[in-house]
Parts: sequence; C-alpha cells; structure tokens
Amino acid sequence: MKLRKIFYKKPTLKFSCAISGVAELYPIVKASHIEKKWLSKSNTAKKCPSISRIIRTGWVQVAWQDIQIKTGDNDFEWKTPISQDMMSDHISVSNYVDWHGDEYHEIVEDVDVMEKVVKIQAPWMCRIPEGYSLLQTDWRFGDYKPYTSVTGLMRGDKEVTQLSVHLKVKKDVEFTIKAGQPLCQYFLLENKQADFVVSTASEEDLNSYQKLFIKNRNSFKEN
Repeated sequence: MKLRKIFYKKPTLKFSCAISGVAELYPIVKASHIEKKWLSKSNTAKKCPSISRIIRTGWVQVAWQDIQIKTGDNDFEWKTPISQDMMSDHISVSNYVDWHGDEYHEIVEDVDVMEKVVKIQAPWMCRIPEGYSLLQTDWRFGDYKPYTSVTGLMRGDKEVTQLSVHLKVKKDVEFTIKAGQPLCQYFLLENKQADFVVSTASEEDLNSYQKLFIKNRNSFKEN
C-alpha cells in the first residue's frame, strides 16, 4: 500500500504597510533581530530559559520616523519630521501621534504616568490567520525607556487589523523615540483551550526540576 505524504501548511501572519517605502526601510522584524545593549553584560539573563526565549520570540514593530515627546502632568506635546497624513491618501493613514482621553487612566492604574494614553497611529496592518490570536505587548526586557506599550489581544477572523500602539508615558519627561526604535512586540497564539491542574509537586516533578537546576548552574560563568 502506498503511503501518501501529508504536507502541513503553516499559518501565515501577514504584516502590510499603507505607506510606500516604510516596509523596506523600517519593517516589522523578528524579535531575535533586535539587539539589546544590556544583554551582553548579563550572564543571568542568558542562562534564564524564560527571559532568553521571550526576547527572541515573535516580532517587533519599530518607529518609522523620530517622535519627539514632552509630557506634563496630564498633557503632552509631540513633533515628527514628516507629516504622516500627507504620505498616503488611504483612509487609515492619519497623524502618526494621537491620544486617548482620561477614561483610560482607570485602566492604566499607574500614578507615575500621564492620564492620557499616547496613541501611535502606525500605518501597519496585519491579517491574522484563522484559529490564532495576536498578542501585542511591550518590548520584552528592552533597554530603558520612559514609556511602555499597553497589552492587547487581537483575534484572527480573516479581517485586516490596524496595528496602533498605545503608550503609557511618564509625567514630566522629554525624550525622542528614534526611527528604528522598538515600540511593541507581537506573539502569535493558537486559539486552543487546555485543562489545568493545581497540586503539590510529585516526586517526578521535583526530580525533573532538580535536573534542570543542575544543568543551568553546573558550570562557571563566562566573563
């Protein structure tokens, strides 16, 4: 009997940009391609499985032009070299920077950041494969910055989704997000439910963890 080969077709996550040239100059890239200045100095992070994996998983959206931001207690000023709304006639392209009002402060729950949430109205869109969701988070374990991106989850339903980035920004700061600097990170999740169990660790659990503990600590750290 002849065995048939079964070819598995991988799901495709498609990122597309409404402004010509941006996808070539400042594309959304794999997280593993983004350099972190602090990582080369940290042996602990290199050996930690959870940190080393998450910083190399998924994709990162970067700023496609410089963004100057100056904040007060609950207001801010911003400036960019290029007026984004002049770069395309498409309805989805407007000012690169906007904000959400005070009602978001109840969600943010952070006394050190502005009540207004800064919205980066990126020209990026994505088509999430059916059966998957796209998790948008802050750039995980990135270099220091006076802002963090708000977490959200977008479900794949064959429709195109705009990839705006919402930033919690510290009060009374002045800084520039440089072109090419990460804004947020994305992870593709399969929409599958799993059962879960909570219990005291078994002998098998403890033995497995002991072996992992030994493997991660049985050699001298390299300088």
